Amino acid sequence: FWLKSEEGYRLSPLGQAVSSLFARSALRIPPAMQLSLAILVGCASARSVDRRNPVSKVVDLLREMQAKVEADGKAETKVYDKYACWCATTTQRKKDEIEASKNEIASLSNEILEL
Repeated sequence: FWLKSEEGYRLSPLGQAVSSLFARSALRIPPAMQLSLAILVGCASARSVDRRNPVSKVVDLLREMQAKVEADGKAETKVYDKYACWCATTTQRKKDEIEASKNEIASLSNEILEL
C-alpha cells in the first residue's frame, strides 16, 4: 500500500483506490473487514514489488548502457562519415581552384610579358 519516495512514504495507486472505495462506499464495512481486505490487497501489491537482487539490477543497467553506447557509436559513425565526405570534396575543390588559379597566373604573366 505504501511506496517510499524522496518526500517520504505515500499511498500506492492501489492503496489510493482501496481508500477511496472505502470512503465512497454506501455500505458500512466493519473495520475488521476493512483491515483484512487491506492486508489481502497489501499482500497482493507486495508481490508486485521489484524483488530482483542487486546483481541483476546492475546487469540490467549495464545492458542498457551497452545498448546506448552502441546506438551512440552508430550515430557518431554516421556524422563522421558525413564529415569525412565533406573534407574530401572540399579538399578536391580547393585543389582544383588552386590549379586553375596557377594556370590563370601563368597565362596573365605571359600576357603581361608580351605587352
